[in-house]
Amino acid sequence: MRCVQIGPNIQVKEEILPEFPFWGYFEDKENEIPCGCDLSSNDKDEEFPLRCSRHNTEYCRWKRKRDGVKKLKKMFNKKRHRCIKMLTFGLPSIKGTNQENKIDDHKFWREELRKKFHTMRRDRNGIWKSYVDGGMWFFETVLKGQGESESYSSIHTDEQEDWNDDKLSIHPHFHCIVLGPKNLAGKNRDFEELNALFEKHGLGKPSVTLPRDKKGKPLASINKASWYVTKYLDKPNQVDGSNRGSFGNFNIKEKKT
Repeated sequence: MRCVQIGPNIQVKEEILPEFPFWGYFEDKENEIPCGCDLSSNDKDEEFPLRCSRHNTEYCRWKRKRDGVKKLKKMFNKKRHRCIKMLTFGLPSIKGTNQENKIDDHKFWREELRKKFHTMRRDRNGIWKSYVDGGMWFFETVLKGQGESESYSSIHTDEQEDWNDDKLSIHPHFHCIVLGPKNLAGKNRDFEELNALFEKHGLGKPSVTLPRDKKGKPLASINKASWYVTKYLDKPNQVDGSNRGSFGNFNIKEKKT
């Protein structure tokens, strides 16, 4: 029997990007409250326009998504890769934390996951290298607090939550967008090789997901499937770059001619 090891189907919906150049004049037009953009520097030759904080955040968000999609499209080879894949994995067992330490724990487990993922990719058995050319990773944590009758969860540790209980559990995990020439399920389509590799390095069993259309069919078009990456680049905790990265051939620098 074929073993299926996938998470829920994630349907891709293409977004319409905000119109460049992310300028404004009034934060509140009715009360004529200026947003803070310096319109005197609104010049096509201006390399770094003086935007207000809000419009600059919108621009950085758009640029982050644009660069991520551009990179994915550039690295994608339809004949070799066929479609993009998603891996989700984390550290097994429950990790404890609390309100005071949740930010530090978020950073600690991020580094722990990065180290284990790095070591796993360099395992001598060669399974990973034969299956995967490269990709991008995105780090998240899920917090859960146990009150008398309620439970809570939050993906972003920098959000302020009204927790009923100081004792929380934290679930650190990676979402990876992967390009590779082979089916991650392996020759026998049972994921045994992949599971054994991840468990060997303390990463538990990964789940595998393909971007699909509304009918549940895998998306063959990279133009549509590439917007899968924006699901993660859109999130607030991806702003400073510390919670995302790349691996494999995505890190190979182009030779200058």
